[in-house]
Amino acid sequence: VRRKLENLREYVKNLEELRAVNKQAFLGDHHIFGLAEHYLQLSIELFLDVCRHLVIALNAEDPAAPEPVGALVS
Repeated sequence: VRRKLENLREYVKNLEELRAVNKQAFLGDHHIFGLAEHYLQLSIELFLDVCRHLVIALNAEDPAAPEPVGALVS
């Protein structure tokens, strides 16, 4: 889990760096847009994976329970 969180921090850092790109350049350059999309997708996947690990570690009875997984980690 620690490695996953380190990777998540790195992906978020990369996304933050892409914030410096102005909107027109961002939308007009499919390479920059695709890179942002890639890091965002990886970030979401890692977040959900870490949440699954936490649900298991906390012995949550039903991961599909009404309370969102994100609420368990906040």
